[in-house]
Order: sequence, then C-alpha cells, then structure tokens
Amino acid sequence: MYKIAATFFIWLFFYGSSAFAQSTLLPPMRDVKTLPPIDISKDDKLASIKFSGLALNIPEGTTISTFYKGENCQLDRTIEYKKSLARNYRRLIFNANEKILKHLNDSDYNIVDGSSGVFNQAKYFIAGKIINMETNVCSPVEEDPLLNTGYVYYQVEWQIYDTNAKNIALTKTTEGYIAIESPKRMGISYARPDAMVKALDYLFAEPEFYNLVSLKPMKLIEQDPIFDDLKIEYTLVTDTSDPRPLDTLERSVIGIKTTSSTGSGFIISSSGYILTNNHVVDGYDKVSIVFSNGVEAEGTVIRSAPARDVALIKIPLNNLSQLSLNKQLPKVGSQAYAMGAPKGLEFQGTLSSGIISAIRNNANGHPLIQSDTNITFGNSGGPMFDSNGHVIGISVSISKIVDFANYFIPIESALATLNIQSN
Repeated sequence: MYKIAATFFIWLFFYGSSAFAQSTLLPPMRDVKTLPPIDISKDDKLASIKFSGLALNIPEGTTISTFYKGENCQLDRTIEYKKSLARNYRRLIFNANEKILKHLNDSDYNIVDGSSGVFNQAKYFIAGKIINMETNVCSPVEEDPLLNTGYVYYQVEWQIYDTNAKNIALTKTTEGYIAIESPKRMGISYARPDAMVKALDYLFAEPEFYNLVSLKPMKLIEQDPIFDDLKIEYTLVTDTSDPRPLDTLERSVIGIKTTSSTGSGFIISSSGYILTNNHVVDGYDKVSIVFSNGVEAEGTVIRSAPARDVALIKIPLNNLSQLSLNKQLPKVGSQAYAMGAPKGLEFQGTLSSGIISAIRNNANGHPLIQSDTNITFGNSGGPMFDSNGHVIGISVSISKIVDFANYFIPIESALATLNIQSN
C-alpha cells in the first residue's frame, strides 16, 4: 500500500459567514468559478482513482457561521473556528459519507472505492484540504428554527497523488456553493453535502485533471479569442489629467448580478460600456447591472476572454459617469485603492486601500499587479485606482498562499486582450 503525502479520513461540514436581508429570497452572494462537465465517452481509457478524504485547514478565529432569525433576518450570533470544533462535525460527516461516495461511483471516471480491501490498486489518490468555508443561515420563524434559508460555500484545495511516481502530480482549488432561496426545513443541512459534491464536480471538470488521468489527453485552450478592433470613446490619463476625488467614484462602479453569483464592474465609456472579469459573467449572455443608487439595467456580454479573465458588457444607456484609465503600470510602493461589492451587493461601493507590492506574471505569462489592498468575493471585476482616482487595474483573485496578497489585471492588458481601441 502506497502512502499519500497526507492521509485524510475526516469528513467535515460546517457553517460560515455573510449577511442577507430577506427570508423568502436569498440574493446571490458568492462569486464562484464554475466549469461545464467534460464529456467522457465509454471508449476513453482512464487511470484508476481512489478518494482518500478531506482535512480542514482553516485559521483559528475565522468566522465560520453566521446565524440570523426573525422575519427580517436580524443578526443572532456568529461562531469562529477552533481546531477543537472538528470533532463536533463527525456525526454530520459520516451521515453525508454515503451520498458523496455514491456520487463518486456514479461519475464517468474510473473510481476505486477500496471496498475489496485492496488499497494499492489505484493509480491516483485524491485528497482535499478545506481552506475556506461559509454558511449563512436565517430562521425566519423563531418558533421553528429548523425552517431556514441561506447558503453553504466550500473552497477546497485538491491534491492528486501519483502512486507510481510517489509525488503530488496536480494541485487544484475549486469551490462549491449551494443556496437555499426559499424557507425549507433543514435546508442548510441538506445543502452541505451538495456543496461539497459541487466542489468535487468542478475538480472533475478541470481539463488538467482529465489530462492527468486520461491516456488520450485533450488539447488545453490557453489562448483567448482574437477580436476585431472595437472603437470606444474612453478617456486615457495624460500628465495633465486632473485627479478625480475618491468620494465621486462610486457612481461609476457597478454591481453585477446573475442567477448564481454577484460581482463588480466599472464604466469605461459614457455610452454604456463596462469592464469586469470573465468569471463574473461566465455562461451568461445577459446580466443585471446595478448602479450605486439602486437603479438596474440589463447588460449584454459582448466580449469575453477566459484566459485573461476579462469581459466587456454593453448596456443601452448614455451620458453615464465614466472613469479615466491609466495604462501605465504602477510603481511598487505606490498607493492604490479598490472599489466593489465585497461579499454581496449590500456592500456595493466599498472602498479599500493599500500599496502596490509587486508586478508578477501568472501561469499563462500574463502580468498581474500584486497589492495588499483588501478585496474579497464580490470585488471581482471591480476597479483598482491610483492615488488620483484613475483606473490602473481590475480585481481578479486572492492569493491562496500568502495573506494580504491580492491580484489585479493591469488595465492596459485588459484593453489589449479585448482589442478595445480609443475612438
């Protein structure tokens, strides 16, 4: 029997944090990357896989549960994670075990369940570390606390261990999210295993994972589409451009709603063009645009570049307040600001500040601005400003390794990828 680098035998389900205001409808409050399933045929030859389990890797003191009660879902209490809590979830873990194992065995991959007692028959072992979690629970009827709405969210770092090479062959992080939008008895309890299944499904949908276990790897798409020139009247910063006060930026930064998530974006042209991340609008042709004053408009996704993770939206409105764009990469140590809707549209227009800490390249060779400017889920697609209130980047991701290292796409790279030219 080969030993995986870390053996995981704990199944864990839990509660986490964020707020919602309605008990009968839960607004989308997570910005979750989703992937379509890979079409696996019966003729595909796949290596055998065994699932080893999960472990918890959450920092002490992290809020893992937020509870609300009453018709208006008023805050009741929160729970912070402590290592000693893990044992409290074992009952839930084992109750969910049967459902998750059945889901694995029903997948199109070559899953070995180990029931025969032969443990070294698998080519690959899969194990996961839960690195973030949230559960938002509202009990709108105080006399019936089991009737609830809310959501469950998991972020899992998966490690795939090669039993022949005796090393970690692949590491991938995926997310699982399930929302209970209408009051349902023990709705959150039923959502826990479903959210974990979602996280595992998105691992199975990763082309890199399929290529690892398949004898006939698919060709990975690493390049974005090549777009024709698109002329847009946007404003580029010059040495003589006037600064824009930070307290006037909010009207140019918008929220984006889909049926599954929320994100942020910003107006680059008074004629209704908006920039955001691809993963905010991925899978949608139409999205809802929410202005800072609460007015909503329907937006059409007209260009999208998954590898660079940028997208362009058009709304049928004119005379909008647009932002000025600064194509120059910021200097390390310079001041920076970010604006968006962290963890949901309730906090739309939130401004945070920090410094530029580095300029790096991602795995595809694309430049990224690194900063300790605070962003979180929901900020995705929102603007990063320089000290003069001009856009220098787009919020895109949070480091999974280093605290306070967040990443932003340089505005010049976004415009070039989408082939947006100044009119």
